Amino acid sequence: HVATLDGVIQVSEEDAYAEYQKRKADFTKPATVSLEEILVEGADAREKAQVLVARARAGEDFSALARSYSKAPSAKNGGDLGKLAHGDMNPVLEKQAFALAKGEVSEPIPQGEGFRILKVTDKTEGSVVPYEDAKKDIRARLGEERVDKEYRAYMDTLRLKAGRTHIDGKQAL
Repeated sequence: HVATLDGVIQVSEEDAYAEYQKRKADFTKPATVSLEEILVEGADAREKAQVLVARARAGEDFSALARSYSKAPSAKNGGDLGKLAHGDMNPVLEKQAFALAKGEVSEPIPQGEGFRILKVTDKTEGSVVPYEDAKKDIRARLGEERVDKEYRAYMDTLRLKAGRTHIDGKQAL
């Protein structure tokens, strides 16, 4: 019976598009930034941060500066924070990070008792998978859901019939 259901269940273009619209967030890839950071703390943190920004912008290796001067846990990895998407970090840092171009070094950003410096090592724009690219998968998934629903209804019907026709192992009248 399942084999016959498979050929009977159809997913219309309208149903597929409605599902795409309903689940558009699932087809959205957020913008990301890959970051390195330097965190400086102490009484002269602002001055240290400004000197480090100038050195990084003059071409010194940001990772080496982070290993030598950063107080952040990421210092041992050259300040590498990896790839981060919107919502993955503090909103103030996020705004600063996404405003920078790839390769750019931020101004010192006040952070608690110190200042944080960010460098964007990579950046991707957010995007949405177009309906035409997602349509085949959506139709297949909706079709599978409908086949499963029909199969369960069919099995429930069989169970109900079996319960009516057999009482204590004997055929009911």
